[in-house]
Amino acid sequence: MPKLSTNPVDGKEIPSLHFGIVMDWDDWHQLKGKFESEGIEFVIEPYTRYENQPGSQATMFIKDPCGNHLEFKSFKDDSVIFDSTW
Repeated sequence: MPKLSTNPVDGKEIPSLHFGIVMDWDDWHQLKGKFESEGIEFVIEPYTRYENQPGSQATMFIKDPCGNHLEFKSFKDDSVIFDSTW
């Protein structure tokens, strides 16, 4: 894959072009543990944005075998998924 552009978010360089999935909070944490136990290399390490706020969301990025960037995200409260303030 060619070098793709990024956007700064929370002091991290987020791949502009990526595929994403929103997961259930518990499922996201289970997948995070599986990635870590399997030694999967993270493009963006797992972390929680807006901790203890209404828009709290967990996110992590990896690359698939073809070099595509994949984001796995989960919201503490699903009702804010499409809320533009978060």
